[in-house]
Amino acid sequence: MSQYSHLKRFITDVKFGGKKEISIPYVTSCHTVYFNAQHLFLQLKPMERCYFDFLVESSQKDGFVLLDKVLKDQFLEHLVKVGGGKIKLPSPKGLHNTTVKLVDLGLLIRTTKKAEYYINPKYVCVTAPSKRMELIEKMFRLAEQGLIIPSPLLDKPIEEYFGDPEK
Repeated sequence: MSQYSHLKRFITDVKFGGKKEISIPYVTSCHTVYFNAQHLFLQLKPMERCYFDFLVESSQKDGFVLLDKVLKDQFLEHLVKVGGGKIKLPSPKGLHNTTVKLVDLGLLIRTTKKAEYYINPKYVCVTAPSKRMELIEKMFRLAEQGLIIPSPLLDKPIEEYFGDPEK
């Protein structure tokens, strides 16, 4: 989840007179979105993009995310907080459909275990950009172990890498 820090500064206002110390919160956690994801993000509705960003911020440094009921409820609470209660909340079925869409687009990589996913480091890195290649290599190791399918990491269908088996 997002981590916050506070910047303390004095502000001066002529209208109100005087100086006042204020504390401005800012997010210290972050992730890197790579340009090769733009064609995928264009296919997302605003709520779907918000959900994906929430999952990214909720993931571990290796991109692992346990997408269980607790996390989905936290997302709904987040929407109430940031939307001031004025945003129509997605239904459980809507969140499920969005999760399926994120997997179909390759932004999320499904594991063989229920509710366990990885943020695809090909498109988004939740750690230092210098560690991105290590994360991609980890995904290929997981694929070799049969824990994920490699297709979200590839640029073309897996069949094209092996050629026509009939020849």
